[in-house]
Amino acid sequence: MASEVIEEQEKAKKMTIFVTVPRPRCRYTHDALKVAAMEVSRDDTVASVKATLHAMEGIHPSRQRLVFACSALPDDDGTTLADHGVVDSATIQLVETKMEVFVRCCWTGTPMVLSDVESCDTVESFRLRLQEREEIRLRPKRQKITYGYGSVQLEDGHTLADYGVRDGTTVTLVPRPVGMRHRVVELDIEATDTVGRVKEMVEEEEGVPVACQNNVYYCGEELDDGHAMALHGHALDWVSIECRRHEKKDATKTCYKGDPTVGKTKRRANVKVSGLGKKIKTLAETLPTAQRSRLSAILSGPELEAICPSSCDTDPVG
Repeated sequence: MASEVIEEQEKAKKMTIFVTVPRPRCRYTHDALKVAAMEVSRDDTVASVKATLHAMEGIHPSRQRLVFACSALPDDDGTTLADHGVVDSATIQLVETKMEVFVRCCWTGTPMVLSDVESCDTVESFRLRLQEREEIRLRPKRQKITYGYGSVQLEDGHTLADYGVRDGTTVTLVPRPVGMRHRVVELDIEATDTVGRVKEMVEEEEGVPVACQNNVYYCGEELDDGHAMALHGHALDWVSIECRRHEKKDATKTCYKGDPTVGKTKRRANVKVSGLGKKIKTLAETLPTAQRSRLSAILSGPELEAICPSSCDTDPVG
C-alpha cells in the first residue's frame, strides 16, 4: 500500500516541458529553431536538466544557459524546477554560450575566429564585434553576412539563434556596395503584361524614365522587355531593376506625347515574347482569363536619387 502511494506521488510530479534549441541550418532544414519535448520531474534540478540536454543535443552543460520567464536558471545551488516556478507544459529557452563562430571574409579568403559568442546575441551586436576586428574595420551598414544553405542573409532585429548559428559554424562576410539606394514599388499587373509594360508602369508611378531602367532580374535570370510576367498562368511576384542615368537625348525616345493610352497600346502590340516569336495577344489566348496580381518592383542603383529624388526614400549604405 505504501509503495502504491509513493508511486502515485511520483507520477503526480511528472510533467512535460518544452525546450527551444537552436540547430544548424542545412539543406533539409528550413527552421533555425526546434522545440524538444522533455519528460521531467518537479524535483529535478537545473543541473540534471542540462545533463539530459547534453545527451540529447550534444551541447556541454558548461555552455548551456536555460532561460525561463526572462530569467536565467542557476544550476550551482541545487534548486529544482519547482523552485523556479516551472510547471507542466512550460517552455524554456536554451542559449548556447561560449561559441566560436568562424567568419570568412571574401577579400582575405582566410576564416577568422570570433570567440565568446552566444546564440542570443543580436545581429547588430555581432556586426559591432566584426567592426572592432583589425582584419575587418568595416562599418555595420557595409557588412553583408550570410550563413547556411542558400546563403541566408542575417538581418538586423534578429538573433543568431533565429538563423541557426551554432558553435563551430562559418558565416560569410562581403562588403555592401557604397552609396547603393533602393526603392520598392508595388504594382498591380495583368497576366499578359510584359517587362516593358512594367517599366512603363514604374515611370507612371514613380517618374523613373524607362530609359533609366536597365537590367531586370528575377531569381538571378535577366529578363528582356518582351518577357511575359506570367507563364503557364502564374505571375511573377517580384523583379529587381537596376537603374542608371542616361543622356537627355535618349530619354526623349522613350517618352510618349499626346494621348499616353495610344502610345502604350502601340508599344504593347509590337512587343513579342522572348524565344517564342509570338505576340502578346497570342499568349493571352492561352490563358483562361486576364488575372491581376501584385508585383514588387525593386529599384536599385547608386544614381537612383539623381534619376528621380522622389523615388529614393531609403538611406544609402555607406
